[in-house]
Amino acid sequence: MNSSEYSQLVGKRLKEAILIKGWTQTELLEECNALGLSISQSAISRMLSGLDKLDLYKTTVVCKALGLQIQKLLSFDPDEDVMANQIDNAFITDPRNDKLQGYLGDYKGYFYSTINMDDTIHCGDFKLYPDESTSKCLVSFRFSTGKTDANNNPVYKEYVGTAKLSDKFSAICCEMTDKDGKGDVSYIIIRYDYIFNQQCECKIGMVVTICAGLKRLPVAHKLLICRQKLSEKDLYFISGQLKLNDDTILISESDYFDFANDPNLPEAFKSYVTRNNENGDRFTLKAAKQTFYTFREDAILESKSLSRSDKAKVINLLRKYSDSKRCKKVGPKSEAFIFDYLSGKETQQETDSLDE
Repeated sequence: MNSSEYSQLVGKRLKEAILIKGWTQTELLEECNALGLSISQSAISRMLSGLDKLDLYKTTVVCKALGLQIQKLLSFDPDEDVMANQIDNAFITDPRNDKLQGYLGDYKGYFYSTINMDDTIHCGDFKLYPDESTSKCLVSFRFSTGKTDANNNPVYKEYVGTAKLSDKFSAICCEMTDKDGKGDVSYIIIRYDYIFNQQCECKIGMVVTICAGLKRLPVAHKLLICRQKLSEKDLYFISGQLKLNDDTILISESDYFDFANDPNLPEAFKSYVTRNNENGDRFTLKAAKQTFYTFREDAILESKSLSRSDKAKVINLLRKYSDSKRCKKVGPKSEAFIFDYLSGKETQQETDSLDE
């Protein structure tokens, strides 16, 4: 293999890597610039075409941007797979890749109980870490179920599995099974834009579990992962972000009364809703007031005057006309509100310590 053939082989590998990642040459250039690495569009183009002799700096720059191991890229073996153990179908799986580095480490994980009418928030240890023997990113989540065994010891549940990063969509996907090997499977998807080497601090992900609750049915719910352990007071404020809410908040009149009289409600807000107001709560005056009815399906199922088929039709139609959303997205606002709360708490703690 002469030098020209070798340059073309390296260029071919780079083309394949870019194709698998779903990038264009322009996006590769933008990634190089984001990393603070200097290279031109023409230099990238000539490398891909194999027209230039390989330059060590330019090759290293492109490898870093693509998350490639340079020794594989420069291998003389024509069968060398530069994406092995790193990117599989546009996923980054090698924890040595810079873009996975921001996720790695220990977190506390918080989620609502999957048993109906149970408002318990479970807390556990969530971890993303490298497996040196396989070059894969591993994930584990161990939490207390809130139950105790015959000896009154807390019962824990642990999931283990692997994680991979969808580079194009900036989302990490975890596939886990229960450590006891009973066949329970959970999938967690968390989105995070890894920019300027900043670590992920707190994120909300969506969890799909195939077996949950007393009836062992599939369920979807939110999971908050956070680098710091949250106090009971923290959870009091943050718990609402773990519900399947969106930016249109539906609240009953009685629940709004409890909200307005919550001792933790900021005084500034209470002043806001009552200031210069002769007709009641200024805040609620801005709300789109509607009457909502709540139905318990049990009341229909217990009816003796309806056939089983009619009961099914009534419940199906009630659900059709209900205010329930067709889907619930994990939007950036929930994460921003949590981050703002935690940041504000730290600022207050610093102020309190200075006052002392």
